[in-house]
Amino acid sequence: MKIVLIIVGIIGLILILMIGSCVYIGYRVKKAAGDFTSHSKPYSGKREPCSFVSASEAADALGVPVQEATPRATSVCEYVLNAEGGRMQIQYAWQGGTGAMKITRAAMQLGGKAAFTEAPELGDEALIGPMGNPVMMRKGDVLVTISVGAQGVSPEGGKKVAALIAERMGD
Repeated sequence: MKIVLIIVGIIGLILILMIGSCVYIGYRVKKAAGDFTSHSKPYSGKREPCSFVSASEAADALGVPVQEATPRATSVCEYVLNAEGGRMQIQYAWQGGTGAMKITRAAMQLGGKAAFTEAPELGDEALIGPMGNPVMMRKGDVLVTISVGAQGVSPEGGKKVAALIAERMGD
């Protein structure tokens, strides 16, 4: 009988330790997830991706002709540039931008930060890739990613487009 009680006691102790470990791991996961959630005010403006920068404004910023701006779903605006079929795409993540930017920064620390430069004058925070492409800009909890694929575009073009968007998104 003593042996049975000792075995039951050991099994009970192991179960208590396992439950305690699960609760602790759950607490740590919830805390880590909270570090990546937004403390920014959610965006409440209009969610029309092509309304922030017109085709003519994009042409002025990029230094090349822009034929048209076409919305693709509710989060992407595609601009057709010059006659060679170049494109600029602006993608909006209307929520979760704060967490996405934190994850991007964490990945940069692991993989090396040399490729991106900071642009503190754009929005709440911004990163600019090599030769000015892509531009990742966060304003509030919205993440805007600007990608330009065309010859003859000024390296500062994406940055100018991001500045227009940040200004129009307001505070």
